[in-house]
Amino acid sequence: MNKMPTNEDREINLRQKRFVSEYIIDFNGTKAAERSGYSKKTAAEQAARLLTYVKIQAAITEALRDRELRTQITADNVLIGLYKIAVADLSEAYNADGSLKNIHDIPKEVRQAMAGIEVFEEFVGRGEDRIKIGETKKVKFWDKTRPYELLAKHLKLLTDKIEIRDINSFDDLSDTEKENMLRNWEEKNRGKIEGGE
Repeated sequence: MNKMPTNEDREINLRQKRFVSEYIIDFNGTKAAERSGYSKKTAAEQAARLLTYVKIQAAITEALRDRELRTQITADNVLIGLYKIAVADLSEAYNADGSLKNIHDIPKEVRQAMAGIEVFEEFVGRGEDRIKIGETKKVKFWDKTRPYELLAKHLKLLTDKIEIRDINSFDDLSDTEKENMLRNWEEKNRGKIEGGE
């Protein structure tokens, strides 16, 4: 007796392959389903269903591995880059007199922590008679708190905590909680109370 082939027995079709390619762009299943040609109306359900298929999960894993090999961008490289920005010693960009070093004399790790350099030259006179009297270099570095935050989240040093309390009755609430609850109820039902509905 031949059994009917299941989705797990079948090879993935072209639309499903497109879904895999679209999914690894932003890991948004609904958007990937829409971009793959699934109905906007059912895209969320289609994505949820597709992501349960073992062969599609394997295709996503393979696509991510291929992208990593192709681009040489790995999780380790990203973490190392964040770490370098976070710990870059900005003083290494300057000479002892406080002037900015030549860009090629600044260590690579410090250059990677720079978001940009703006140079403002000051002149007196006009046309060919003008003379340079000064120069201001404005260096902007990447925000150092963001890499620390991302690294801390990766290391699970920062986690969002949700407090769940078991409240059995209105009496279990504090006075402030009762007042807030009453105020929210009144705001929500103001039109109904005033309009006599």
